[in-house]
Amino acid sequence: MKKRKSTLWILALLCLSGLLAACGQQAETDWTVQQMAWSILASQGEVPVMNAPDPGAPLQTYLSGYYHLDSRQVEEGAVFYAGGVSALEVAVLRLADGAGTGEAEQALQDYIDDRAGSFAGYAPEESAILEQSTALVRGRYAALLICPDQQAAKAAFDACFTGGNPPAAAPWPSGGKLVSIDPAPAEPSAPPSDPAPQEEPSANPEPAQEAPPAVQEPPAEGADTEERPAQPPASTPDTEEPWSYDEARLLAAWEAGGWSDLADRDREILDKCREVIDSAAGPELTDYERELAVHDWMIDWAEYDRNSLDHAAGDWTDPDFETPYGLLIRQTGICRGYASTFQLFMKLIGIPCVTVEGMSHGGTDEHAWNLVELDGEWYCVDVTWDDPISNSPVSERMAHRYFNVTSEFLRQNDHQWDETQAVEAAGTAWAWQG
Repeated sequence: MKKRKSTLWILALLCLSGLLAACGQQAETDWTVQQMAWSILASQGEVPVMNAPDPGAPLQTYLSGYYHLDSRQVEEGAVFYAGGVSALEVAVLRLADGAGTGEAEQALQDYIDDRAGSFAGYAPEESAILEQSTALVRGRYAALLICPDQQAAKAAFDACFTGGNPPAAAPWPSGGKLVSIDPAPAEPSAPPSDPAPQEEPSANPEPAQEAPPAVQEPPAEGADTEERPAQPPASTPDTEEPWSYDEARLLAAWEAGGWSDLADRDREILDKCREVIDSAAGPELTDYERELAVHDWMIDWAEYDRNSLDHAAGDWTDPDFETPYGLLIRQTGICRGYASTFQLFMKLIGIPCVTVEGMSHGGTDEHAWNLVELDGEWYCVDVTWDDPISNSPVSERMAHRYFNVTSEFLRQNDHQWDETQAVEAAGTAWAWQG
């Protein structure tokens, strides 16, 4: 009897090992990683133009820089992302033999969590997509599925291992366009931008790189410098040192009643502040009304820096967008730009105000907001999150969700900070009433 049980156990183990082997075989496919990624994207219906890292080194840099994967553990990869203020991103990676599939899956899931932090509060619709997105592993293949229809994406990924004919090209039901990572299409796109910059620096490479900051004339710099005027040189004609924002300098000039001797950028900031205060927040209003007028003007005037959310732009943020110059003159800012601008306005009209440097998304993403004092009580104001990037109109209520709220409200709504360094805001008398 015992011998028979042993035999049954052996047979069961053999069957189990056979099933496991079958599962392993099922996780093999004739589809390329590009075809798999295309199929997943096609399952989403209408998609925007997709971007992709170039083949070779840039792709490896993307894998290590964004996904924090050891690129040596990836034999082949296809990565497509929408760019702009869109979280849409699909990647399929074929891992090398012996690579840790569990570690790869966790790295991709961590990336999803980090990316959700980048959008939290700034683009709530995209943040919601990230919150329900997943990473999957099938055999040696790992997939990143940041897309709205998770069920369709998972089904499309699984279908790559169960037969069927892979698509010969990107199947866009909406006629969309895909920027491929195949070497052949990538090469034609490179030369058009190269000829002009390469010919002139090649004649004299060293001066070409050093001259732009110091010299204004050489024609050889024309091609180089013409692409840079939009990026702030941070210098002005009336100062030899690079310009930097200094709130105390502006407040002193405002108090003195004249700023003709200030740098150009300082004058532009104060001129704009004077214009806004005179037209929307004059002294005939109460402090609360002036504060509200400034808040509403800011969210109507400026928008959050989209480049800071966009991998296609290299996650690059213009330094001006952390200062009032970016928000007031260039109409763009990140959270520090919103907070520093609001603080400057409040101090100019005589309302005590400080900036809180904190975090959001569970302490993973840097964020900044303000504290204001009205009638001896403190209130929190997060102008940035009151100005979200959205595909639909923002209601009055949502545009004032973080106006004159308590510290406790912020705690409950994804704000974290060193509470020993900031006063507790508990005022409610001047909360927004919509």
